[in-house]
Amino acid sequence: MSLAHLRGRAGAGCIADRIADKADEQWIGVGQTVKFAGLAVSRNALGLLSVVLRAIPALDMMIESRDGGSQDTIQIDAAPTAVAPSGTPSSTHVTLPGTVDPLTGIDTGVRISAGGTVRFEASGRVGYGYEGAPDCAGYPQTEPDGHRWLGAHRCTSKQDANAPLPNAPVGALIARIGSGQWFLVGSTRAVTAESAGTIVLGYNDQYTPDNTGTYNVTVLIGP
Repeated sequence: MSLAHLRGRAGAGCIADRIADKADEQWIGVGQTVKFAGLAVSRNALGLLSVVLRAIPALDMMIESRDGGSQDTIQIDAAPTAVAPSGTPSSTHVTLPGTVDPLTGIDTGVRISAGGTVRFEASGRVGYGYEGAPDCAGYPQTEPDGHRWLGAHRCTSKQDANAPLPNAPVGALIARIGSGQWFLVGSTRAVTAESAGTIVLGYNDQYTPDNTGTYNVTVLIGP
């Protein structure tokens, strides 16, 4: 991550004001480093630091004078682009091709923190090749919930013990966080992350090279 620096120069306002300004410009996320006068300060302590400096102007001026305008007075890591601050959901749109590798899925590039909430909204249809079952013989298409359609006829759902998520319907939209276990998403679902990681999407089918079509997925991080 790149560092955003604040210069402590005369006439630019007190250090406490610049802490507040920088917090407005860049959200300071969990695990990010904040350095003040060369010392690491936790995110939770940043607000308290600003209050103390406002209450004791002499301390503020002493630190500013000591550093002589050094750009190292305050350093804040740039916030991860895929994670939004509390109360401000971020939205990412992903196109999932039916031919996606069933083992690896597709990395959305969206990261979530442990305890964070992710919501999925999905639409579209994917064909998974020839189906020989009498009630759906031909080339059916699936929806994110795993519903199968042969033209206007809705077939019964199908399961496959060799699919990435055997207890979910073939063709269902699935996801995982990092290298965790696959879970069913369907057309809409909200999940609380047990651990931090990148969100991966998948199509629940053991063999995908002959598939056609795509799912359009919106991934929302936030409350």
